[in-house]
Amino acid sequence: MKRAIVLNSNVLYASLLKSGRTRDFLLKLFLLSRTDVYAPQRLRKEISSKMGELAIRITRRTGKNIRHTIRLLRNLKAFLYSNVQFVQPSYSMSELVVDPRDADFANLAVELAERYGEVYLVTFNERDYREDILKRYNVVVLTPVKLEEKLNLDKVRVDLVLNYDTRKKMFLVGVLLAGRRD
Repeated sequence: MKRAIVLNSNVLYASLLKSGRTRDFLLKLFLLSRTDVYAPQRLRKEISSKMGELAIRITRRTGKNIRHTIRLLRNLKAFLYSNVQFVQPSYSMSELVVDPRDADFANLAVELAERYGEVYLVTFNERDYREDILKRYNVVVLTPVKLEEKLNLDKVRVDLVLNYDTRKKMFLVGVLLAGRRD
């Protein structure tokens, strides 16, 4: 049976803000796992509206040129948007969450569970969800690290290779995978 994954906003923002384990996890998830990845529709709009703020935060932390950072973010966002299906959940059950701001993620996961049978809701804040109730709907709440281990993606090393093409004025994105053990 095919499974679905719902990504919480904190996971998506972490992958955009800095390279590291979360970005590597998403790359492996998109490239190696046979899962459909979802997020609520409102998150797509939210990410687009915060691109300037994200670029400033990255520039302050890394010391890189702001134009360089904006180009990088645009390419990462495009890669993300091509791999995540943004859907408006039709369910509205507030008892699934502790924090009402996370209701869209839980409702989308429950809705997808009807179609997929098995859904993972990926977040850094597991305590924001009522796992006992979500389990009744076949929704499992996990951190990126726990899901990476569950899907055996932790045995794969991934490197994101970015080259800036000055003629095309865009980043060329490549991914190197190594060390897969089945």
